[in-house]
Order: sequence, then C-alpha cells, then structure tokens
Amino acid sequence: MLAVAKSFAKLNRNLFYDAFRYFRFSSMFDRESESARLGAAIKMDAHRIEKGLALPQSRPGFGQDVVARLIRDVGVYEARFGADRITRIARSALADYEQTGREQGVPHGALGQFLTSDDFADAESATIRLDAKAIRARSQIDFTAFAHSRHSLRQFSAEPVSPDAIEAAVRAAERTPSVCNRQSAKAYHIVDPSLRKQLLEVQGGNRGFGDDIAELLIITSELRNFVSAAERYQCWIDGGLFAMSVVYALHAQGLGTCMLNWSVDPSRDITARKLMNLPPTQNIIVYIAVGHYPENFSVATSTRLGADDILTRL
Repeated sequence: MLAVAKSFAKLNRNLFYDAFRYFRFSSMFDRESESARLGAAIKMDAHRIEKGLALPQSRPGFGQDVVARLIRDVGVYEARFGADRITRIARSALADYEQTGREQGVPHGALGQFLTSDDFADAESATIRLDAKAIRARSQIDFTAFAHSRHSLRQFSAEPVSPDAIEAAVRAAERTPSVCNRQSAKAYHIVDPSLRKQLLEVQGGNRGFGDDIAELLIITSELRNFVSAAERYQCWIDGGLFAMSVVYALHAQGLGTCMLNWSVDPSRDITARKLMNLPPTQNIIVYIAVGHYPENFSVATSTRLGADDILTRL
C-alpha cells in the first residue's frame, strides 16, 4: 500500500505541474495581452471563416459572430503590434467572405467599412480549387513500404548531417495538421555539442549511443495557442503530429532517426528548460536524434501489433 500511495502522490505532483503550466501559460484567461495570444485567436477565427467558405455549399451569412470578433481582434492587434502576416491572412479571409456574401446577396455592412481596397486587391483566396487527378498523381508512393522501411536508429555513422537537410525536413512538416490551423509546434536544432550532451544526459534514455548522435532536434509546442480547458492535451497532439512529419521527412532524405521519449518528472523538464533558455510558454514534446546510417547496422526488431489487433469497426 505504501508503494501505491507514493506512486499516486508522484502522479498528482506531475499532473499538477502540467495543469499549472497550462493554467499559467495558455490563453484560457488572457487572449489579448501579447501578440502571440491574440494572434492565436485571430488564426483560429480566420480558419473558421476559411472552413465555412470551403464547404460544398457555403451558408449565406454564416459566422456573423466570428466575423465581428475578427474585426475587433484584428483592429486591436494592428493598433498594438502592427500589421503582419497573421493580420494579412485574416484580412484575406474576411475579404473573401465579404465578396462571397455580396455574390450571395448578403453583404456585411461593418465588414465592408473595415476592409480597405488594398485588402481586396491583395487578398489571397480563403479556399483553393484542387483537382483530384493531380493530387493522386503527386501522391503515388508506396507509403506502406516507405513507413515500414523506417526503424528507430541507435547506430549512427560519423558523417555530418547537412543543416539544409534539417531545414528541409522542417519545411516539409509545415503542412502537418494542427487544431484550427494554429500551428503551435516549434523545432529546435541543438548545434552546440556541449549543450547537446547536457540535454541528452537530462533525457537519460540514450545510454550506449548518445555520444554517437550527430544531430539533435527538440520539438516543442506553444501553449499560448490554446484557449480553453478542453484543449489541455492539444499541445501534445499537435506537437506529436509535427514530430512524426519531421521524422518521415528525414527518412525520405535517407537519414536515420530515433524518437527519444520526454515523459519526465518536473525536475528534468525544468533542468532542460534552463539549459535551452526555453520560453516558459512552450512545452517540450519529444527529442529526435538524427544521423546518417552506417554501412551495416542492427536495429531492435520492435515487433508490431497487426491491423486486426488495432482496428475496430463499430
């Protein structure tokens, strides 16, 4: 019973640490004090407009409350922080919304007054027309063979990894799905060998091969992008999706990777944050070890469950 009580107390401490960080750094109670918080709200609402316009039959006059909020938030943002890519995206979505409303016979008076002629002239469409045949042509790869050819690598060659390869992988991961297109994920390329060594020591799950890791990426997620208690786990979801995209993008370049678990106690998390000088509003999601394959090497078998074990039809 004593062991159970200790485990329960430790679990509560860890849960409280995560909950306090989310309470303190998310945008649950503060959506306007800084550009990142207000920008997240603007991106979320702009994407709502885009989604409405992308429906097979857009409902005339939909999203009036969202439009009113965007008019207010974009005005506040530009007055405090100036116009930037975030407000341009929002203005483009609003211009497309207004033009669609006019075509449907439902113009939005306040929106027409808010937008300028430049907004309409420079607006990018909130939706993109695509051709299924072209999409299929560009996506013709044997993904099962590609995905099954990847293994977690713990034997790396001494060949250095080009920084361009890391950047290309992050660029490929830009299209990773994220809740309401908020794009909370960040990637840190740890290039300082001394810092890399210290961070790997804190992680602790790389004994026996950590000294051979050529490059280290650390994926984080920005808590200010999340706005409600219901989104308390969303940073892990979005950050994990982004991390997997990066790993597959590196695999496509012929590079080996190993996901290094970051399910750690608060003490380790705090230590890594200090070493990285990480903004307090970001959560560490996972480490990714990156390197070239040696000519011959071994990997863990890591036998997988089959689709019959995983898939349930209801």
